[in-house]
Amino acid sequence: MKAQPSNVVQVAGSERAWAALQADGTVVTWGRPASGGNKDANGGVGSTDFGPVAPLGKVSRIWPLKRGFVALNSDGSATAWGNMEQIFDGNGGSSSMGTFFTAASLANFNNIADVVYSEGAAAALKKDGTVVAWGDPAAGGDASAVASQLNNVVKIYATDYSFTALKKDGSVVTWGLNWDTENFYTGTEPMPQSNLSLLSNRSVIAALSQNGLVSTIGSVYQDRGADLSGFTGGLSNVAKLFASKTAFAALKKDGTVVSWGDSQRNNVASVQAQLRDVATVASTETAFAALRKDGTVVTWGDETRGGDSSAVQAQLNNVVALFANDYAFAALKKDGTVVTWGAAAHGGDSSAVQAKLQNIRAIYSTDLGGFLAVAKDGKLVNWGSPSAGGGALPANLTTIPYLKS
Repeated sequence: MKAQPSNVVQVAGSERAWAALQADGTVVTWGRPASGGNKDANGGVGSTDFGPVAPLGKVSRIWPLKRGFVALNSDGSATAWGNMEQIFDGNGGSSSMGTFFTAASLANFNNIADVVYSEGAAAALKKDGTVVAWGDPAAGGDASAVASQLNNVVKIYATDYSFTALKKDGSVVTWGLNWDTENFYTGTEPMPQSNLSLLSNRSVIAALSQNGLVSTIGSVYQDRGADLSGFTGGLSNVAKLFASKTAFAALKKDGTVVSWGDSQRNNVASVQAQLRDVATVASTETAFAALRKDGTVVTWGDETRGGDSSAVQAQLNNVVALFANDYAFAALKKDGTVVTWGAAAHGGDSSAVQAKLQNIRAIYSTDLGGFLAVAKDGKLVNWGSPSAGGGALPANLTTIPYLKS
């Protein structure tokens, strides 16, 4: 690791690790090595170690995976490091990134525009609108069955076991495992055309059409939002969709919010009257928080994951942005202070660092419970689960002098 990171232009968090891209194109990593926290580990195609599958050159962009990272070099080549979880046999085993690449697949791993990940696979959208997938086939790692359809793609979305590509003409292509049938998607599943955007949770894809209508594809049996029958006449006049891991929320054009899926925990009815004049929505794994235009916050869902904000409600005013990991929320206020709630051990309790949470300009998170806040002077503040990147920072990692994004 360099003695002192400087001019950091991007920060990304995986499940349990961090990667920071510096202006000179070098990358600093820390956190759990098996989650991408050690880019200097041995790597290469076929490697069982956690290091890069190809050389890290002058990097221009990084993306997080569940247990690793992808980096795009300035010459257009790409690499990845960390771990990939294999879920095909249901045992949750894992293998290093290198075991999923061959020389042939690596030759096509370039000119990346975006990367998303499922439980055991990843999909990269290339700048020419084609797609590269790798990892467990049962989690979408094999897109060969739909390869001829994967062109003119503008965005990819992931569930736990599948991927869906949105194309320029508004059509969609899905591949990976259909949880309900235990068969693989064929890319011919029905979905209305002219879709403006998609959003996914663990097992359902929701599509927003250009005229504000919502449709879904995915598991009906898991109660994660595939069933829209509760909306008389359909769900319409929607401006934007949001998702937790188990449910959806829709911000309508009139500033109200509706939410569906996960009926056991999604107690939106208790706050429905407050969900007006909403600007945006954030989510943990099983809860939602809506930021209203007046700077107040409304929460609902799993109380153990931030659905109950009553303990800090008096502080939730003048909020300008909401951030979350799977367990807790962090609200950035206009004066640069931060308010947190949710699972205490996973970032919901920031009392140990509260005095340092001043003049904050940006907040980042790892999925499993780490938060990283950057102050206007570049100082870093870390809290949350020590095993998820929320523990003490490396001694020589103390400031980010300039944060672009």
